[in-house]
Amino acid sequence: MTYPKTLIAAVWHQPFFPIRCSLLILFGGLTTPIAAQAQVVPDRTIPQPSIVLDQVNRLSIQGGTISGTNLFHSFETFSIPESIAVWFEAIPANTQNIVARVTGDQMSILNGQLGSTHPASIFFLNPNGISLGETAQLSLGGSLIATTASQVEFADGFVWSIDDIATEGLLALDIPIGLQAGSNPGAIVTQSRAASQLFSPEQIQLAQADPLNSTPIDISSNPFRAPLVGLEVRPGRTLALVGGDVTVDNGLLTAPSGQIYLASLGDQASVNWQSIDQTPFAFEFDLNNNFGAVDVRGASNLDVSGFGGGEIRLLGDRLNLQDQATLSALTLGDQTSRGIEFAARSQVQITGNVGVITATLGSGDSGDITIRSGGKVELTGLGNDNLQQLQLVQLTTDARALSDPSVSSAIRVVGLNAASLGVGNAGDVTIAARNFQSSQGAIILTAAGGIGRGGDINLAIRGTLDVSSSLFQASSLIGSSGEAGNINIQATDLHLRENGSLASAALGSGNGGDINVRLSDTFRIDNANFSPGIPAGLFVNSLLGSGNAGNINVQARAIEFTGVGYLSSQSGADFPGLGVFDQAGAGGNITIAATDSIRLANGLPNTISSGSITPNPAGNVSIKTPRLILQAGSGISVSNLGQGNAGVLDIQAEQLFLSAGSILSAGTRVGRSGGITIQADDVRLDRSRITTDAGSSDGGNIAIRSDTLVARNNSDITANAGLGLGGRVTIEIQGLFGASIRDRLTPDSDITASSSLGADFRGNVTLTEPDLDTTTGINSLPTEFVTVEAIRRNACNWAAGSTFYVTGTRSLQMPPDIVTPLGYDLPQSDRPGIIERPAHRESFPSTVTSATRSPTSALTELPVTTVKEADHWHQDSHGQFVLQSSSAVSSALDCL
Repeated sequence: MTYPKTLIAAVWHQPFFPIRCSLLILFGGLTTPIAAQAQVVPDRTIPQPSIVLDQVNRLSIQGGTISGTNLFHSFETFSIPESIAVWFEAIPANTQNIVARVTGDQMSILNGQLGSTHPASIFFLNPNGISLGETAQLSLGGSLIATTASQVEFADGFVWSIDDIATEGLLALDIPIGLQAGSNPGAIVTQSRAASQLFSPEQIQLAQADPLNSTPIDISSNPFRAPLVGLEVRPGRTLALVGGDVTVDNGLLTAPSGQIYLASLGDQASVNWQSIDQTPFAFEFDLNNNFGAVDVRGASNLDVSGFGGGEIRLLGDRLNLQDQATLSALTLGDQTSRGIEFAARSQVQITGNVGVITATLGSGDSGDITIRSGGKVELTGLGNDNLQQLQLVQLTTDARALSDPSVSSAIRVVGLNAASLGVGNAGDVTIAARNFQSSQGAIILTAAGGIGRGGDINLAIRGTLDVSSSLFQASSLIGSSGEAGNINIQATDLHLRENGSLASAALGSGNGGDINVRLSDTFRIDNANFSPGIPAGLFVNSLLGSGNAGNINVQARAIEFTGVGYLSSQSGADFPGLGVFDQAGAGGNITIAATDSIRLANGLPNTISSGSITPNPAGNVSIKTPRLILQAGSGISVSNLGQGNAGVLDIQAEQLFLSAGSILSAGTRVGRSGGITIQADDVRLDRSRITTDAGSSDGGNIAIRSDTLVARNNSDITANAGLGLGGRVTIEIQGLFGASIRDRLTPDSDITASSSLGADFRGNVTLTEPDLDTTTGINSLPTEFVTVEAIRRNACNWAAGSTFYVTGTRSLQMPPDIVTPLGYDLPQSDRPGIIERPAHRESFPSTVTSATRSPTSALTELPVTTVKEADHWHQDSHGQFVLQSSSAVSSALDCL
């Protein structure tokens, strides 16, 4: 037996431990059996002290203080060496609870057997710590609550703590309802892998437990129950480890149809429960308490599988599951399981080949898998090979094969798995956290493998949901008739990276589930490290059955695809190496709303599509956003490559920009082609297409309503047909630039509705532009002009309030050699093409006194040539119109 170093140090530094070791060495040769058994030492702190009877390799604990239905025991030390059994015996028949405490300062090391023939629940308190080794085992009639709390609370208000000394009078008469930790509660570690002491598996059969063939299941080699069970309680009972830090290190805990609780309490933290009346406890934890860490590692296995009602709960500040740890709650009968729950104040980490499984093989419903974290949740798998393995299992097996050990071991690496393989419904997987990160092949799976419905995947993330190289899938399996569950996501941001995907698949006769994404900010797919065959995105599929695919609904502020990303609804599939699967139900719809923008970019194929390769129709795609931008070969499509009909693509956007080979399409091979409707303010195409072309059927319809439509560099709008009639293109536009209606495609930007069968099969193109009055807004020019003589007579009437304007966007410019009177420059107005008199009138006096220069003397000194009145114009070599005058030069001072 090997103990953790921290545990050994804790034992060694206990007071008087070296002295006790010396005494054992000194007298060990004389009293070996007694020394081993003497590690259970009662004290005298209760009215009727406990009695320990020494037997061969066995201690019998009797006596104790009886109070109502409670039996109290108190010990100075309590440890059980390997191969030694300690049994509570001589218990009154009406006893419901055995409450035992350790008042000394040593931790309890349990390597042997703890037993009781009575069905009473045992509360074992040692605040110094509890260690259960590989050989530790239980043989109890009731539940076990092993804790390092320092006191037990009772319903009548009585509290029994480690320090209480009551040598007289009665103790609590009522039932215990809670535990209270002290300062620095000790750790609990279990490594037990002991064999079951309760029954032999080969003696049991589960009658009528297989919903597929209604034959008994012989569990002499039951794949869901290992021959080693570790710490085990009877069916329906509770096994709880409540301490400081709690660790299951390669250990096994088993409570068939019962409860397993692992809770780490910090200083002064508490836990309560509702009832222990021969039923599993209903623990209640206050998340405002202080908590420690719970670790489940190695090949640990926590199992509450049975006919139903099982539950596993882990509580702490930090929860960590790693290596090959497995938590399972399988329902084999008609009772509903209570599932698996994780509650953490700071963080939940699930790393490696960890399996968390709830499933029903009977008529009872499977339990939920629930993760709640005040901080972060991390789910880390073993790499992309894990994803490929899961896909292979789904494509090559039916629901019956999932009971095979080899297949179940493949599914075990899923990560989080809630399934229905029987009549009952599968449980949900629910994760609520501040942030959630999933990576390296981690998988969350809910499945309907029988008649029952598959579970939902619910993710409520206050911050960012980051899915990298992971798969979240809700499916109905091959051969099943139950419907798949939905995937519901509510978060601030959703980030899919490196093949991270969310999928709903209908593989049986039941319909697939919906994927609903509601974000307050951004949905981003950044799949730069793309692995072939495992795309990133959202997928709803119908495959290998008659069930219809689900729908995709996305709401966000902004949506951006900067790598290989997909939003896809598909009926049927074409798998390389496996062939074409064209038997499936109808495709699902895709509805997207972004309050800011949608951008598919970055030079890699990004697609939003609803397609089918079956006789059943594809779904529709609806998009509403202020700005929709498709770049570098991106596309949005509705199509059917089989014999069915394509769907309808509907776009509502203020701005719709397509560039560099991007495409909007609605096409078919044989069935009725789909349609495209666009309502926008501004549509711009650059080397891109909008098309409803068809192969052997008629072309589809295109309807565009926009203020402007600009098509550049061979950008086409087509509704052409191969062996059918051309479609119908209807455009209501304020302004069309760059494209023209033609009867065939050209290197220019075309609008066509042609057919390969000839002009008689050509479709219709209707272009509606506004009926504009070109004379509206043009002012009539006066018929009477001001005469030159009138201007010359008033040339010297310059006074206060006079103003000269030069107007027009190409107004008269002042030559650089012209100086204005009194040295003032004519200022340029802020309004384009206007020169105005300055705002301060005092700068331009209407009279000049004798103290200054006279107007005549001042002006006659200037070499100014008067401006000549223009009487004709001509166009120069640059195409500009120039005003010219043919009249003689006149003096600017003629009026004087």
